[in-house]
Amino acid sequence: MKARHKITLDLNNLFQPAISHGLKNLSKLEPQFKEMHQAVMVLKRTGHLPFSTLPEDPILLDNVLTQTKQYAKVQNIVVLGIGGSALGTASIYQAIHGAYANHLRAKNKTQPKLHVVDHIDPTTVMDLFELIKDEKNLFVIISKSGNTSETLAQYLLIKKVFGEKSQENMFFITDPHNGFLRDFVAKNNLPSLTVPTGVGGRFSAFTSVGLFPLAVSGVNITELLDGARHVENECRQGVLAQNPAALIALCTYEWMQKHKTTQVVMLPYTDRLRLFSDWFAQLWGESLGKRYTVNGKEKFIGSTPLKSVGVTDQHSQLQLYLEGPKDKIIYFVEIEKFSQKATLSDNKLDDEKIDFLTGKSLQELMRAEKIATEESLRENNRPNATIKLTEINEFQIGQLYQLFMNVIPYMGALLNINAFDQPAVERIKQFTFGLMERKGFEEYKEKIKDKKSDLIF
Repeated sequence: MKARHKITLDLNNLFQPAISHGLKNLSKLEPQFKEMHQAVMVLKRTGHLPFSTLPEDPILLDNVLTQTKQYAKVQNIVVLGIGGSALGTASIYQAIHGAYANHLRAKNKTQPKLHVVDHIDPTTVMDLFELIKDEKNLFVIISKSGNTSETLAQYLLIKKVFGEKSQENMFFITDPHNGFLRDFVAKNNLPSLTVPTGVGGRFSAFTSVGLFPLAVSGVNITELLDGARHVENECRQGVLAQNPAALIALCTYEWMQKHKTTQVVMLPYTDRLRLFSDWFAQLWGESLGKRYTVNGKEKFIGSTPLKSVGVTDQHSQLQLYLEGPKDKIIYFVEIEKFSQKATLSDNKLDDEKIDFLTGKSLQELMRAEKIATEESLRENNRPNATIKLTEINEFQIGQLYQLFMNVIPYMGALLNINAFDQPAVERIKQFTFGLMERKGFEEYKEKIKDKKSDLIF
């Protein structure tokens, strides 16, 4: 069995004396914590945060594992979805199996490759279909609403490219009761799983949306959910120092309020979590960017998530973080032990400009660069904190994702907003339906057609 260590937080560089104008101490945050924790726990107890109970749902796990057994011999798993229907799956797959997983699997042919098509770029989609046209494919079609235009378009394209028989290789994940896809699945008796009612796309990584394709790809979803359950229990603790989600939320909020911090940087020091930064950006931006408070006051609330990765972005973004506007808080994710050290040659070349590296490893260099970046930020009084994983495995990754999903309701309570809707993006859908001539949306096409400009060159 893989090691089951808990992830830890190092928040020192958000507080004094590490940061001269930092937060003073945890005790100052206790009154706010008690109030917001009570509000969040009421939501959990009354079933209004269904993502929080997913890790302890044995029926969900059993249903996914049962369905997974039928697809042991596929060569490609093609996930067709967008946003929350895709990012959790893609980012966890890369975290567990690595950036070159599909290349290695193509070479060894021991496990299926996973392709997440979270876009409708015609060239990219057709390139993928050309690549896999002669292989055994499983198309996983995901839409919570069952009416997502991009996903329905992907489905229709598969039927055209791969023929009507391709429907035999399709698996559907959608709402249990409503939407075109649910009606279509019921009418044609097609294999499917459901998205639990009330779980938004960005919180769906530990529903069948993420668990089914990940399980078929070889991810140990039992360990993944065990890790999520472990951190969920911590995020229900009524003591601030023992509740990691509340700590992150309160510290971030305090920096937003007292120091006008408007941007949150996610900076993992491992390439395997590169897409985790993308997932975080969607979770944070879509949840917390709101025009109105729950009382209906127009406030235009939110902070901008920035996705980054070390050490790459030391050579692109760090100059801005160190000497640009003091409007950012940075969260590192540090891995204590990589699966490989990658030890360098120990043959010296009699030149100190390179000999200082001989015999060392890339793991050592990665750690040194993270510490150096952290210290440089501290010297410049730029707030930063570190989430530490002992290593990357399913149990640790389950904790990481469940932790940040739990940060959101605390931030929602602090900001006095609904962190679980996304009303603004509905307008985009209406205009899209109008332009694509969907019946009932003609007025939206007319609104765009009437807007003409002389400033087109």
